[in-house]
Amino acid sequence: MAKIEVVNMKYYRTHWKQNNSEFPTWIFSEVGKDRLDTRRLEIFNNGSAKYFDCRTPFEIGVSQYPENIDEFNDGGELFIKEITLEEFEEALSHYDLEGIRL
Repeated sequence: MAKIEVVNMKYYRTHWKQNNSEFPTWIFSEVGKDRLDTRRLEIFNNGSAKYFDCRTPFEIGVSQYPENIDEFNDGGELFIKEITLEEFEEALSHYDLEGIRL
């Protein structure tokens, strides 16, 4: 099977250090060249998850990811790390995306 190359996409894992059950603790994002997310998996402390993609257009592509992740990671409650497409797909593989899509 041929590997599909995703052009100009970046992948991020965000750890949100907070205890509010209304907000996710982990966020996995696929981000386009405009720095807006195109797919996103949110995982909550209780193990539940939500998935967003082009079929949920009002939930993705709302705010841009920072250009300089290192500067963004200096302090604060959010820590963003660039990951590979494979790591992103691995995170998605643990969930029934049709069942958790909003």
